Amino acid sequence: MNPREVWVKLGEGGLHAHKTNVYAVIRKLKRGGYSFRLVERGFNGYMVSTRTERYESLEALFKEVSPEDLYRAIQNHPDQEAREVWAEELEFLKGLLEKPAEKKAATPTRQTTLAEVIP
Repeated sequence: MNPREVWVKLGEGGLHAHKTNVYAVIRKLKRGGYSFRLVERGFNGYMVSTRTERYESLEALFKEVSPEDLYRAIQNHPDQEAREVWAEELEFLKGLLEKPAEKKAATPTRQTTLAEVIP
């Protein structure tokens, strides 16, 4: 598998014995930017691919593939060299997906007497 290429599984279709998987193949280009194509891999190994599209930024790719799926695919890539190639994108996606913990403001409490509650 190419270290500059990540396969993101988008879904599967078909019956139990004849499943077809659909992948988004994202390749990091050497001169900047990313290429994107959809690949449908059948149960018998037959593959059908769409035309390759080019994107200049990672944010533009998010209309095709969700950031969570892309992050998971890069993290689970079997090649260690690939994680080094995609290190910058991993840090960006990690920062994008982590939500800052919201601190709840303590509401001030007020003691009341029974005489104030009952008219």
